[in-house]
Amino acid sequence: MPVTLSTAYGQMHLSLRLHCVPADDEDGTMTALRMVWYRYALRPQEQREPVFRWEYVGEPEGADERWARHHLQGPAPINLGAQYVSLNALHVPTGTVPIEEVVRFCINDLGTAPLPEDWDAILHERARVSRSLAG
Repeated sequence: MPVTLSTAYGQMHLSLRLHCVPADDEDGTMTALRMVWYRYALRPQEQREPVFRWEYVGEPEGADERWARHHLQGPAPINLGAQYVSLNALHVPTGTVPIEEVVRFCINDLGTAPLPEDWDAILHERARVSRSLAG
C-alpha cells in the first residue's frame, strides 16, 4: 500500500516493495538477507504512472531481458540526438538503490517534511545497519 507524501510539488504516493530471501552460512545458519528484487515507485497523485521507478531484477524471466538489473525508469521524455525517447523505454543503470536513499530524495529534493529532526543521522545509521546485514 503506498504512503501519501506532501511534497513541494503536491501530493505523491510512494510505494516500496522488495523481496529478500535468507542467505545461509555453510552450517545452515542465516547470517544475512539476499535481495531478489525491489521496486520503489513515486507517483504524483494526479498521474496514473510513477514519475520515478527504481527497480532491481536479480533473475530475468526471459532470455531477451538483458537490460541493467538495477535501473531507473519513468515517463520523462529524453532527448537522444534527433529524437525523444521515453525514459520508460530505457533501463538507465543506477547501481543498488537503498530504501534510505529514496527517503532521503523525498525529504531533501522533493521537500517532504521529515518526522524526526535528526532524520539525516537516522538514515545514515539505518544504511550502515542494512549494509552490514547484506554482508
